[in-house]
Amino acid sequence: MGKGRRAAAAADLANISGESDPHEDIEEKDRLLRHVEARDLIEFGMIPEFVGRLPVVVPLHSLDEKTLVRILTEPRNAVVPQYQALFSMDKVARLAALCRDLRRREAEGDEAGWAQAQEEAEAARRELQEIVRPLREPGYREALRRKAERARKRRLRLQRRKQEAKAAKEEEAARAAEREAKIDQWRAKCIQEVEEKNREQELKAAADSVLSEVRKKQADTKRMVDILRALEKLRKLRKEAAARKGVCPPPSADEAFESQVESLQTLLKNRTELYEAEERALRVMLEGEQEEERKREMEKKQKKEREKLLQQKLEIDSKLFGDPAQDEETCKTSK
Repeated sequence: MGKGRRAAAAADLANISGESDPHEDIEEKDRLLRHVEARDLIEFGMIPEFVGRLPVVVPLHSLDEKTLVRILTEPRNAVVPQYQALFSMDKVARLAALCRDLRRREAEGDEAGWAQAQEEAEAARRELQEIVRPLREPGYREALRRKAERARKRRLRLQRRKQEAKAAKEEEAARAAEREAKIDQWRAKCIQEVEEKNREQELKAAADSVLSEVRKKQADTKRMVDILRALEKLRKLRKEAAARKGVCPPPSADEAFESQVESLQTLLKNRTELYEAEERALRVMLEGEQEEERKREMEKKQKKEREKLLQQKLEIDSKLFGDPAQDEETCKTSK
C-alpha cells in the first residue's frame, strides 16, 4: 500500500531507459495509480486542507485507442455521429461509401467492379466540387456575411419588440394594480365613512334616548314640586280650618312638617340642577355632532365642485391643445 506516485515515476524512468511495450507500460501505470493515497497527493503538491476535504480518491484509467474510439462514437451526443449526419447532407457519406467499396474491390481483385465503383466515385466527387465551388468565389463570403448580418439585425428587432411588448405589458399590469389599489382605497374610505355615519347615528339615537329620559325625569321632578306645593297649601288650609274650630296643632308638628318639606325641596332642587346639567351637556354634544356633519357635507360639496372644475378644465385643454395620451401613442406609432 506504500506504492503511489513515486512508484509510478520510478517505473516511467525504468521504461525510458529500456525497450518495452507501450500497452504494458500503460497497464503498469494504471496498476500503480490504484494504490495512490492521501499522502501521495500532499507530496504531489496539494495542500493538506484541500486533501482533507476529499472523502474518496479514485484513479482514472489511461486512454487507449479503443477507449478513444468509444468516446467518439458511443455517447448520445458524440462527435463522429454528428459529422456523419452533416456529411450525409452534402453527399459526403456516399463518396465515403464508394471509397470503402473501392478498397474492398481492390483487395478482392475485382477489376470490373473496381472500375465501375471508380466512375461512380468520380461522379460523386465532381458533384461535391460543384457544391463547394461557390465557396471559392470572392464575393460569396461577403454575401454570406451580409445575410448573417441581416438575420442578426432581424433577431435584434424581434428581441427589441418582445422586450417592448413585455415592458408595455408590465406597465399595463402596474397601472391596473395602481387602479385596483385606488379602487380598494376608495372602497375602504366609503366603508369607513358609512361606519362613521352609522356610529354617529347610533350615538345620536343614544343621545336622543338619554335626552328623552332626562326630560322625563325633569317632568317627574316638576310634578313632585307641584305636589309638594299642593301639600303645603293643603296643610295651610287645614291649619286655618282647625284654628276656626279652636283646635291648634302643637309647634313640634309644624316644625316636623317644615323640616320634611325643606328636605324634599332641597332634594328636588339638586335633582333639577343635575338634570339641567345633563340636558345642557347632551344638547352641546348633539349640536357639535350636527356642526361636524354640516362641515363634512360642506367639504364634500366643495370637493365635488373642485373635481367638476378640474374636469371642465381638462376638457377645455383637450379641445384646445389635444389629448396628451393620444399624442404620445401617435408619436410611438410613428417611431
